[in-house]
This record gives sequence, C-alpha cells and structure tokens, in this order.
Amino acid sequence: HGDFKREKLVYNVQVAILFAFSTFKFETGYDWPVYKNHYEEWSSLDFGFGFSLAEDAFKYAGLTFDVFWASIAGFIVMSMGWLVSKLAGQNRSIVIAIFFSIADLFLIPVFSIVRQTIAVLLVLTAFVLTKEKRVIWSLLLVFIAALTHLSVLPMIGIVGVCWVFMRSPILRLIFFSIFSLLYLAQLDLFRSLVEFGVSVVYPPYFLYLERDTYSASLLYRFMYVGISSALFYAVSFSIFLKTDNSNYQWGAHV
Repeated sequence: HGDFKREKLVYNVQVAILFAFSTFKFETGYDWPVYKNHYEEWSSLDFGFGFSLAEDAFKYAGLTFDVFWASIAGFIVMSMGWLVSKLAGQNRSIVIAIFFSIADLFLIPVFSIVRQTIAVLLVLTAFVLTKEKRVIWSLLLVFIAALTHLSVLPMIGIVGVCWVFMRSPILRLIFFSIFSLLYLAQLDLFRSLVEFGVSVVYPPYFLYLERDTYSASLLYRFMYVGISSALFYAVSFSIFLKTDNSNYQWGAHV
C-alpha cells in the first residue's frame, strides 16, 4: 500500500511538471501563428467544425488566444496522463517517463499537430469508456473526434481490426515487429494506402503528407522504433500481470 502511494505521488508530479511546462509556454510552436490567425479570424483555413466550435466558445466568453492555447495544451497533457494511467496500469510512471524522454513526443502534440492530437485522445478515451460499458459516451466522443479531425477514422478501423483478429499477444508482437522493420527500411506501405485514401476522401490532407517525417534519418527512425517498442512492452507487460487477463486484452489492441 505504501509503494502504491509513493508511485501515485511520483506519477502525479510527472504529469504536473509536464502540465506546467506545456500550458505556460508562450508563442511557441511551428503552427502557433497559424492557429492565432485562425482564432483572430485572419485565416480562412478549415480547422474542422469541432475545433472551430471550441474557438467560438472561448471568444464568446471574451477570452484571448493565449488563454485558449494554454487551455488546449493543458487538456492534452491531462488527457495523456489519464490515458497512460488507464492503459499502462502499474507501469504508468515508467511509460510516461519513456514517452516524455524525447522532446518530439510531447512537444509536437502541444505545439503543432494539436487538432490531430485532440482527436486521437478523444478516440482513445472512447475505447476506455467502451470497455467500461459506457457506450453512449464513447460514441459521442468518437463523433466529436471526427468533427475535430477526419484522420481518426482510419485509426478506428485499424483498432477494430486488431480487436477482432489479433487477440493473441504473439500475433500482435509479430505484426508490430514487421511494421517496425518496414519503417526502419523506409518501405512505408501504410503511407501508400494513406495517400490513396486521402486522394479519394479528402485531398486537402495531402498537406500533411508533404510535410511529415517519412524521410527522417535512420537515427531518428531507430529512436522512434525504440520508444514505441518500450511503450508496447510496458503496456503488454502490465496486462500480463493482471489476474484476469481477458479483461485487459483491449489495452494492447489500443
């Protein structure tokens, strides 16, 4: 019991530091000017109905862009903290330490790919609520996520496939290893599928494909695969330690 209380304190301190650092930054991030111009109605870019609605709510309350941006960053960090706690269980302190050991992994979600991050977090929260049999809230979050950024729709399909066909931990490990090796070898088959889907469904999203890191250095790729592997192992390991393994299979799917 004492160890649990100490671990909980450590975890809360970790999240609090990240919350403070991410929330109280000022004029930082690649896309900060773009978001500010959109908030102040100097931009005609389509940011999605859900995100625009959040902007309108803050503007209606008379709040500045800085308050809005700080609130978004705080929401992202707190949501990440809650999800890591749910998915990694007793390994949460290790997982969040690994995840935030590389600046790119926590800076970019609160600096640049903000709408995408919010949408992904809403979908992951929906998966958790589904397991807790709160289906209506889960569907509502998925709907809001799709309104925020359409890129979450393929993610829902992929997780659904894993849920149905990859209940074996060994099978999940095999597929994770195969796609990791393909990424290291720069054989990005999944990217080709995404390009085709974007061209059919929503061509404006080609903007992201033109600016992503598919051509990143080999060192960066090793770093990314290393961090992903550590997270995969930590989440799976926490699942295998449960007494009722069947109740926690969904964590590895996510």
